[in-house]
Amino acid sequence: MSDLIEPFNKSELSEKEVHLLMKRINDGRIKPSELPHFTDGEGYGLSDAQVKKGLDWLRNLWKSPRGVERKNNPFGAREQAILDDKGASIRLRDVYSERGNYYYPYYEVTGDNTSFGYYVSGGEVHILG
Repeated sequence: MSDLIEPFNKSELSEKEVHLLMKRINDGRIKPSELPHFTDGEGYGLSDAQVKKGLDWLRNLWKSPRGVERKNNPFGAREQAILDDKGASIRLRDVYSERGNYYYPYYEVTGDNTSFGYYVSGGEVHILG
């Protein structure tokens, strides 16, 4: 196994490791297809701190700190129900490329028996599934 891939040969990544992974992919030093957790469809778990940070960020896009739904809320009813689930979690499922030349982390948010996937580009959430 390549020394470039070795740090990612585990089931959970920290925020710093996700950034390193994306840098290596976008620099062309490794290919997403070389990572077993992407090719087997499982993706990577994230640290508890990173999951909390991600869910807080997504929930803030949905509602203001006072609990009022934002006018520019990017989520539909399904996504809102998942974000409202206290047991919701996030994992790095794969990478996504809009044009084939730059990759973004593709995250999956899971709730009670359902999930949605998203990536962030230009500070905006793009829901894919």
